[in-house]
Amino acid sequence: MEPRELLGRIAFFSETLDSGQLDRLAAGAKQRSLAAGEVLMREDEPGTSLFVLDSGQVEVRSADEPDPIAE
Repeated sequence: MEPRELLGRIAFFSETLDSGQLDRLAAGAKQRSLAAGEVLMREDEPGTSLFVLDSGQVEVRSADEPDPIAE
């Protein structure tokens, strides 16, 4: 699915941004595919990105917890 279509289907974006803003956000989007088990980001590292999951699932883990804290 193209970034503009995906963002337009998410209420957080479609209800707060106008069409032009959605277009600009989508224009800066980069699509990525990750392999199972690949790390998307690490705890305590500064973040500079927003991630929107199109399909699949992710686990949220903390170094202090043996099990995932969210899925």
